[in-house]
Amino acid sequence: MKKFLLILLGVFTLSTMAVYAQEAVEQDAKALKLQEKEAKRQAKEAKKAQKEKEKAEKKAAKADKKDKKIAKLRAEYEEFITNYEPLNTNTGYAEVDTFMTNANNLFATMVAVEQQIGYIEVVVENIEDPLTGEIVPQATGIRNKHTGQPIKKSDALKNYGLASLELTAAAAQGATLVTNGTSVVLAAVDDPLSIIAIGGQVKKVMKSLKMTVNMIPLIQRNIKENTDALKFYKDNLAGEEEDAETPAEN
Repeated sequence: MKKFLLILLGVFTLSTMAVYAQEAVEQDAKALKLQEKEAKRQAKEAKKAQKEKEKAEKKAAKADKKDKKIAKLRAEYEEFITNYEPLNTNTGYAEVDTFMTNANNLFATMVAVEQQIGYIEVVVENIEDPLTGEIVPQATGIRNKHTGQPIKKSDALKNYGLASLELTAAAAQGATLVTNGTSVVLAAVDDPLSIIAIGGQVKKVMKSLKMTVNMIPLIQRNIKENTDALKFYKDNLAGEEEDAETPAEN
């Protein structure tokens, strides 16, 4: 009987050990699966982070390229406006002369706009709005960028408003001239030698027209940003004191 009990005890012990061993194997398998799952998750997150990094780098590079392009455009436009002289409107071909006259009118408008608002420098700082806590750009001063003298904000807002109206008309006029410039020459001039000579003149004008058309939205955006900043400044006590004490300057 004692021997039988010992046998039963041995069988029970072996069975228990087998169960524990099986459970240990299953737990190890589960742990391994969890590790594999975590490794896949980490690899997926790393891949996603890398993609986002590459996307951000491409976006930054694109923005930098765009900024450089705009800076170059601004510099070329500023030089053109500064040195602008009226175009020759006596080519001997009525249609071409009309085109040149219209281009002259557009460039004259742009020169006038520059004289109207180019001297205005709005000093803008990012300030926390006391009501919302939001960081917003606000005007902290208005001055003549050539002399450094203060400018009345009412004069700046008036000039910005007038310039905006002129630029809206100029944008439409410029787009039309760019679209029709080449066809005007081809339709009006039939002499090959004249086409070369007059076509060369029109080509230079077309380059200036395209540059101007591309600059107009940038000027309009700058006007809007400065106008928005000045509207807040208009409600400031400092702004009210400025209106009362500072003479207008152009």
